[in-house]
Amino acid sequence: MIWTASNKTISGAILDVPFAADDVGKGVTFRMSAGTTHWSRVLTYLSPSSVVLRDHTSLPTSSGTIVELILLDLGETHNYQDYLDEIASRLQDTANKLPEVPHRQNALARAVYKYSRDKPQFVNARVAGNGTQEYLLSSALGGLWVYGYTFIEEIEYPVGNRPRTILARDEWEEVDDGTAQDGSNRLLSFPGLTPTSAQFFKVKLGIQMNLPEIGEQNFPNTEENFTNITALAASMCCRRMAAFYANTSESSMTADVVNYGGQTGKYLQMAAQFLEEYNMNVFGQPDAPSGVRPAFVDVDLDFPASDEGDYLFHSRGTR
Repeated sequence: MIWTASNKTISGAILDVPFAADDVGKGVTFRMSAGTTHWSRVLTYLSPSSVVLRDHTSLPTSSGTIVELILLDLGETHNYQDYLDEIASRLQDTANKLPEVPHRQNALARAVYKYSRDKPQFVNARVAGNGTQEYLLSSALGGLWVYGYTFIEEIEYPVGNRPRTILARDEWEEVDDGTAQDGSNRLLSFPGLTPTSAQFFKVKLGIQMNLPEIGEQNFPNTEENFTNITALAASMCCRRMAAFYANTSESSMTADVVNYGGQTGKYLQMAAQFLEEYNMNVFGQPDAPSGVRPAFVDVDLDFPASDEGDYLFHSRGTR
């Protein structure tokens, strides 16, 4: 099987079940001869052995041989609205006080951010040597590099050795010369090593997960990720609901059939249950391991839908 980067085409595939016209929209995950795994969806059916894939940040930028390919039925995958709907369905509100869409969007954005910290999504970037020991990260890694977030897990050099050659941690370092504060000057340095123009090194890095309202998410669209993210977001929304009921005045309670005091406790309990579900799925235990930040001390992020400010239970003075 051949991957052609210029037109994002897989050709020459010999599959137990050949490609078919109804495969459009299905997921494809494949591994190149270099060992890197990529994923996308079928955009166009060409023949029983050839398809065109949707553009995606995971796709390799160089053509090559595919050694393994799996076609996924993504009938159970989820879009942005599915995430919001699942969060709403998890919230049981007899007073019809469901958090407004912007608040659910904000909780979803914060949940994606925290989840990508707790369970990093890794990609591999293959970089050509240039005969020097230093490489500008923003250029070598392109859009995968996000200053203050992206972290390097390991570096393989030179690419192609079997077994693979993974550099020791003291064989590479990130260098900041202090000439800029936005990360644009950060370098990947190889003290004592000089990759030539005929060699490649491969960087395994944790990326910032992105779940846009429109377009493709940059992490696997799996039931596991969907469940974990919505559980955490629902927990955050429940804390907000508890705060709403806790701040409801006594006068409104007497004029309303809803037991607001009971609702506060109910939503705090639900928040704890959703958070325990998240922790069990991600960490394998009811509470986050020591050293992992709790979900509710995260400050408000600068997302368009964010308007919540400080949190009731973790005001700025307690952080």
